[in-house]
Amino acid sequence: MRRLLAAALLLLLSHAAQAGRPLQSEDAGVLERGRCELETAFARLDPRRGEPRQDAGYAQIACGAGGQTQLALAPGFERGDGRANTLTATGKTALRPLTDHQAGVLLAYSLIGSQPRHQGLRLAGSAARLVVTMPRGPWLLHANVGVLHNHDSGRDSTLWALAAERTALGGLDLLAEVFGNDRERAPWLNAGVRWRPTDEGLSLDASYGVQTNGARARLATVGLKLLF
Repeated sequence: MRRLLAAALLLLLSHAAQAGRPLQSEDAGVLERGRCELETAFARLDPRRGEPRQDAGYAQIACGAGGQTQLALAPGFERGDGRANTLTATGKTALRPLTDHQAGVLLAYSLIGSQPRHQGLRLAGSAARLVVTMPRGPWLLHANVGVLHNHDSGRDSTLWALAAERTALGGLDLLAEVFGNDRERAPWLNAGVRWRPTDEGLSLDASYGVQTNGARARLATVGLKLLF
């Protein structure tokens, strides 16, 4: 179970304060200085291998810090055959700002703390990734490559992701991606939807993914974001 937790839920938590939801892929957008967003999300992993179902969730606040940098903090939880509280600190720094006509490049980074029941908070993982987003009319194309260090096992995982977003569909965005890491040989296929019911900066999202191996593990997420 811990191997799956490191490969899936730890990966999810490494994205907690980064604006790619409901994708696992990151995008190259950064909040402007003084702008903030409140986000909450819940994920359920079904290993389909006779192992217990695993859940994770978080609520996070992210703000633009200036210097093309966005920082965030996200308390949360993970639950499988046990339960632990989590605390994730993440950030993004643009190396080349994303515009409607220019590809964006940034560095995204995360520190993931875990506090198992009756224990103290400890560093469970850290991650860094290079992100490229290319605008193509109503489409956004994303490519990620990076590394996740699992401090419990002492192992590094190479992360990668490719994604596409179709925006400007009357407040609805459709998203699809393929992502994976070198610890789990079979990649994941994921599809998502993002809906903005009003013009007040509120969005709702959901995703559903399947791992492309015989076990057919499933990962489902739902989330909410408010920009202010």
